[in-house]
Amino acid sequence: MIAEVNIFGVYVSAALFAAAIAAVFHILIRRFLQSIGFYRFVFHQNLFDVALFIILWGVMTLSMSTFATSLSTVLS
Repeated sequence: MIAEVNIFGVYVSAALFAAAIAAVFHILIRRFLQSIGFYRFVFHQNLFDVALFIILWGVMTLSMSTFATSLSTVLS
């Protein structure tokens, strides 16, 4: 996925865009997990948070590439 996303005339790397979306979801999920007390059962909270962010970033990247592929087939 080597592409750019046009945001109001500014071209941003698709990886950076996916990371920004993943960061927003990461903050929301982290707040939810803190509110239910999930982190009491986690051995190393920072390591868990980094792993969660990387998983979310991968999911965002895969979903963006899948969405772009399906959109290009619909438009052509």
